[in-house]
Amino acid sequence: MARYHQFGGTDIITVLAVDPIPGIQAGRIFLAQNLPNPAPGRTSIRYAVPRRDHVVLRLYDVAGRAVRTLVNKVQEAGSYLVDFQDGALQSGVYLYRLESAGQSTQRKMLYLK
Repeated sequence: MARYHQFGGTDIITVLAVDPIPGIQAGRIFLAQNLPNPAPGRTSIRYAVPRRDHVVLRLYDVAGRAVRTLVNKVQEAGSYLVDFQDGALQSGVYLYRLESAGQSTQRKMLYLK
């Protein structure tokens, strides 16, 4: 199980390799809805990548500005879980976008303090 922590100010990000996500399409990236949503100051995001590649998972505000980079590294094919909390993040609607293997997908979350 891979694990790393990134600390900066009031944010904590943990990335774990987890069991495969059932029902995902072979050769495609997968991004699940964050849980819980709305996120009460802490939330988790599951995703999967089909092959070893550079993976970027970023959080954007509704104006399209990147506000946090949650993952920005080469990862092996597999399923991952990002658990993060950010005391500096304002309550509101955010988009999170996964980019890897020449593909991208995004979802929306409501973050509450």
